[in-house]
Amino acid sequence: MNRSEIRTLVESATGRTDKTTLINSAINIALRKVSSEALWNDLLTEAEATTTADTEYVALASTVRRLSEVRLIDGLSSYRIIVSPKTWVVSMFPDLTAYSSTKPHYGYLEGTTLYFVPPPDDAYTLRYTYYPLHTDLSDDTTETTIPQADEAVISYTVYWVFKSLEQHVNAREWHADYIVQLREAKRVDRNAAVEHFARPRYAGEILPADYWQQPFIRTVPPW
Repeated sequence: MNRSEIRTLVESATGRTDKTTLINSAINIALRKVSSEALWNDLLTEAEATTTADTEYVALASTVRRLSEVRLIDGLSSYRIIVSPKTWVVSMFPDLTAYSSTKPHYGYLEGTTLYFVPPPDDAYTLRYTYYPLHTDLSDDTTETTIPQADEAVISYTVYWVFKSLEQHVNAREWHADYIVQLREAKRVDRNAAVEHFARPRYAGEILPADYWQQPFIRTVPPW
């Protein structure tokens, strides 16, 4: 649905056609709220960044909210960078300055900056996927990105308008409806996801030829 269609339904539910600016703002608030409630398939975004030799961090897109995967591309091969909480990385590698630059295997995120362990020794391409918040609808023709959540967006927008108008009974009723609609949207989104299946360990993973000499390889392949 686009902003005009959503606003028309909100005006019908609230009986207020004189609050266009308020409703438009409430729609964007609802979109940010709904998109923060789940990792929606339609919001999954792919981007790339390039590392710098001997620099232990790289800036990711400013819209990153939750990383899905980070892969280091090296020619025709690639492998996954294990992104963990900073507390875990620091506990495993307490002296990060002690490691020479090489291909990084671990990382942690601070804001939208990704820090590596160890630092990269060259310029590598990082291909990463992430979940952003929904962008604002800039005009009446702009469509929502997660259509399965449109009803949840409408319910939350109506709730916000009633709350702003201090009609608290109506606000509570529409917030309760929002919870129901959000739960249904999540169910539809899960059912629409790509089928997941178990895969053998190391399937598709490329380990260095001298993996037994690498301090950042913690497991040994079963061959």
